[in-house]
Amino acid sequence: HTVSVIDIEKEKNIRTFSVLERPSGIHFDGQSIWIGGHGKQGTLNKSILAYDPKTGKKQREIKLGVMPVAFFPEKNS
Repeated sequence: HTVSVIDIEKEKNIRTFSVLERPSGIHFDGQSIWIGGHGKQGTLNKSILAYDPKTGKKQREIKLGVMPVAFFPEKNS
Protein backbone atom coordinates (compact mmCIF):
# COMPACT_ATOMS: atom_id res chain seq x y z
CA HIS A 1 0.00 0.00 0.00
CA THR A 2 2.87 2.35 -0.81
CA VAL A 3 4.41 4.35 -3.65
CA SER A 4 8.13 5.04 -3.89
CA VAL A 5 9.56 8.09 -5.64
CA ILE A 6 12.83 7.11 -7.30
CA ASP A 7 15.70 9.30 -8.58
CA ILE A 8 16.43 7.43 -11.82
CA GLU A 9 19.84 9.03 -12.39
CA LYS A 10 21.11 8.22 -8.88
CA GLU A 11 19.17 4.94 -8.71
CA LYS A 12 18.04 5.95 -5.22
CA ASN A 13 14.72 5.87 -3.38
CA ILE A 14 13.89 9.47 -2.46
CA ARG A 15 10.73 8.78 -0.44
CA THR A 16 8.02 6.21 0.11
CA PHE A 17 4.50 7.08 1.24
CA SER A 18 1.27 5.23 1.98
CA VAL A 19 -1.63 5.16 -0.49
CA LEU A 20 -4.99 3.39 -0.54
CA GLU A 21 -5.03 -0.32 0.18
CA ARG A 22 -4.52 -2.75 -2.71
CA PRO A 23 -3.56 -0.08 -5.27
CA SER A 24 -3.65 -0.86 -8.96
CA GLY A 25 -3.34 1.76 -11.67
CA ILE A 26 -1.08 4.79 -11.53
CA HIS A 27 -0.65 7.95 -13.59
CA PHE A 28 1.71 10.91 -13.08
CA ASP A 29 0.31 14.09 -14.69
CA GLY A 30 3.45 16.17 -14.09
CA GLN A 31 2.16 17.47 -10.75
CA SER A 32 0.28 14.70 -8.97
CA ILE A 33 0.48 10.93 -8.76
CA TRP A 34 -2.98 9.50 -9.40
CA ILE A 35 -3.70 6.09 -7.86
CA GLY A 36 -6.70 3.82 -8.31
CA GLY A 37 -7.21 0.34 -7.05
CA HIS A 38 -9.26 -2.27 -5.31
CA GLY A 39 -9.44 -0.75 -1.81
CA LYS A 40 -9.71 -2.43 1.57
CA GLN A 41 -10.63 -6.09 1.77
CA GLY A 42 -14.42 -6.28 1.91
CA THR A 43 -14.87 -2.61 0.86
CA LEU A 44 -14.54 -1.83 -2.83
CA ASN A 45 -12.78 1.41 -3.75
CA LYS A 46 -14.80 3.83 -5.91
CA SER A 47 -12.28 6.68 -6.41
CA ILE A 48 -8.97 7.70 -7.89
CA LEU A 49 -6.80 9.73 -5.56
CA ALA A 50 -4.14 12.35 -6.30
CA TYR A 51 -1.04 12.46 -4.12
CA ASP A 52 1.69 15.10 -3.98
CA PRO A 53 4.94 13.31 -4.97
CA LYS A 54 6.99 15.71 -2.79
CA THR A 55 5.03 15.23 0.44
CA GLY A 56 2.95 12.09 -0.10
CA LYS A 57 -0.15 13.96 1.07
CA LYS A 58 -3.50 13.27 -0.56
CA GLN A 59 -4.54 16.28 -2.68
CA ARG A 60 -7.75 15.28 -4.44
CA GLU A 61 -10.25 12.49 -4.82
CA ILE A 62 -12.50 11.85 -7.80
CA LYS A 63 -15.39 9.45 -7.21
CA LEU A 64 -15.91 7.01 -10.10
CA GLY A 65 -17.22 3.50 -10.57
CA VAL A 66 -16.20 0.41 -8.64
CA MET A 67 -12.46 -0.40 -8.52
CA PRO A 68 -10.92 2.03 -11.04
CA VAL A 69 -7.74 0.15 -11.91
CA ALA A 70 -7.04 1.25 -15.49
CA PHE A 71 -7.13 4.94 -16.40
CA PHE A 72 -5.17 7.31 -18.62
CA PRO A 73 -5.08 10.96 -19.74
CA GLU A 74 -7.10 12.09 -22.70
CA LYS A 75 -5.09 14.41 -24.98
CA ASN A 76 -7.82 17.04 -25.40
CA SER A 77 -8.95 17.44 -21.80
